[in-house]
Amino acid sequence: MKKLVLSTTILILLFFLGCQNTATDEPIVPTKTSFKLTFTNGRVRGQGYAILHRADGKDTVVVKSYSDNSTVDFGSFTENIVSFTYIDVYTDNGKKYIQITSNIDAPSGEWKLDGNHYGYKGKMTVTMNFPNLNFNSTNIGAVGTGFGMGYSNLQNRTSEKRLYLPIYRLNSDNTINIFGSVLNAAGDSAYCGWITNQSFKMNDTTNAYSLNLTKQMDAKFVSLNRSVRSLWVGSIVNNEADIVYNAFSYFGSSVQTSSPKVFYSAEFPKDKYYVSFSNSDSIGSYYYYVLNPNIPASVSIPTSTITGNYNSSLNKYENISTIGTVDQIGAYWQYTSSDNKLGINWLVYKTGTAKEIIRPTLPQEILTQIPELNISLLQPSSLGLYDYDTASSMEEIINMFFKTASPYYSKYNSYYSYTRLIKN
Repeated sequence: MKKLVLSTTILILLFFLGCQNTATDEPIVPTKTSFKLTFTNGRVRGQGYAILHRADGKDTVVVKSYSDNSTVDFGSFTENIVSFTYIDVYTDNGKKYIQITSNIDAPSGEWKLDGNHYGYKGKMTVTMNFPNLNFNSTNIGAVGTGFGMGYSNLQNRTSEKRLYLPIYRLNSDNTINIFGSVLNAAGDSAYCGWITNQSFKMNDTTNAYSLNLTKQMDAKFVSLNRSVRSLWVGSIVNNEADIVYNAFSYFGSSVQTSSPKVFYSAEFPKDKYYVSFSNSDSIGSYYYYVLNPNIPASVSIPTSTITGNYNSSLNKYENISTIGTVDQIGAYWQYTSSDNKLGINWLVYKTGTAKEIIRPTLPQEILTQIPELNISLLQPSSLGLYDYDTASSMEEIINMFFKTASPYYSKYNSYYSYTRLIKN
């Protein structure tokens, strides 16, 4: 019996040693992952810089510069998680802006950062013709202008001329869609009209259009679980980031309500509605966006919040705590001066479970090339949380928006953000 046990032990030992030799002869080679940033559609408006940090953000690994629509290739390495910063330095209307964005503990791979700065296209005037029903509010929406809303006494008037400029974006065939509407003082009647695929002469030509507002708008009360100060409705076509705002909510920014009345046009061409709710107070603000084939009769707005404090001696947000569903959080620093004609904004993103956020360390090389970038000028501003219904983490947000080629408004059905003001 003892001999059997001894023989068995020797066999096990020989098998173990044999496994060791095999592993030594055929080492496992770590998989390498590339890391690229591709900037498109004017995401970079001036001179750009990209910095790859070590995981904690304290040390710089690589610095690269670029401009316009570019691809920044950091090469391949074994880490699947990276921390990096990109900076855009540009001048707009005589003021210099330094926009800094950092992602801490983000997935590597190939990122596509798409912008919405399409360049100046031209300008337009719009004359709206409408019934004589004592209207006092006007609205114009167009691709490239967002929306323009005005209040004026239109009593005993049947037309209103508006000048809107500049136009930065057109349809893919360089035509424009325009929507106009009027609302009466009592808030119980609204009329609208629109034109689509209108030719547009670019540059300095003033494009003149006329809208006949003869369609009476539909009206609906939307029941909410939270009070709002503003509500906007837009139409989305082809799931792209082109929204034509085509609705009225007649309550003002000083009024809060949980049952807003919305005027809209069900006939306006669309794939789905984009409905935006928001409210703010002295502590913070929230925004909630819903994409729906119809104007919803009721909406449940999330109640997620974020808190924290700022440690000025260490220049970091700490003791961060969230309540509710959170995919990602962000910390914001800013500086603006009209006298110096300078604006600096720095946004740092981190995973939704982070308890503190500190800015990465910028190398001296960057500070030398951007002499206006005086870090000591930056002041803490706010903490924010972000939550999409189709994501459950920062990594999924990044994969959805920066790594997947699909129409923007097909990626989610609702989005919620909450911003908490934080001061020194």
